[in-house]
Amino acid sequence: MRIQFAALTCLTLLAGCGSSGGTNGGSASTSFTGVVSAIDGTTTGALSFAIATASPDVGVPTGVALVQSSVTGTLKFNGLPAIQLTGTYESTTGALTLSGGGYSFTGTFDGQSSVQGTFTGPNGASGGFATTETSSSSTASNYCGSYARNDLSDAGTFSVVISGSSILGRWASSVDGSTGGLSGSVSGNNLTINVSPAGTVATGTRSGTTISGTFTDPNSGGSGTWQGAVCQ
Repeated sequence: MRIQFAALTCLTLLAGCGSSGGTNGGSASTSFTGVVSAIDGTTTGALSFAIATASPDVGVPTGVALVQSSVTGTLKFNGLPAIQLTGTYESTTGALTLSGGGYSFTGTFDGQSSVQGTFTGPNGASGGFATTETSSSSTASNYCGSYARNDLSDAGTFSVVISGSSILGRWASSVDGSTGGLSGSVSGNNLTINVSPAGTVATGTRSGTTISGTFTDPNSGGSGTWQGAVCQ
C-alpha cells in the first residue's frame, strides 16, 4: 500500500506563509494500514489512518516553516468495536500522533513507506504498532495470530501487515512480557519472517485468509509453531 506524506512548506507557498506554520487540511491524503500488538501478549488488532497531505518529505531548509497535516484513523482490536482516532503529522521530523477512545499513538515516518511507534491506552494498556503505505495500486492485508514454543516455555501473540512482497509487524510474549518487531518477505504464498531482537527466523505459508508456519530460535535451538488469520 503505497502512500505519500508531505508537509506544505513556505518554500512552495512563499507568498501565503507566515513564520510559524499552520495546519494543512487539504483534500489530498496519504493512507497507511497496519497492526497493533499490546505488550500483554494477548491483544492484537488493526490500525489505519490517512494523513491530509500528498507528499511525505521529511525535513526542509532551516528557517522554512512547515504546516502540520491533520490525521484521521481507526483502531480495531480483534472482536471489539472500532475506535475513531484523530491527530497530526509533522514533516519536519516525520512525527505522527493519534488519539481517541483513551488511546494515544506516537510514531515516526521512516522516510520511505512505513510509520512505526508505540501506544498507550486505558487501564495501563501499552504496546507497539507498525503500518505501511497504501494506494489504489497496492493493497495490504492485516493478520493477527499466536505462537508457541514446542516445549511450552514461551507463547504469545503477533500481528503483521503483508503488502506486496513485504511483511511488517509486532510480537509480544504472554509469558515474560518481552516484545519486538517483525519484518520479512513474501514469495508467492511462502513467507519468511525475521524476529527482532531475538534473531529468530520464522517460515510459513499463506492460504486465503490464514497464515501459518514454524520458527527456530538460533540461540537456544528451540522451535515452535505460529498461526494467524485476517484481523477481525
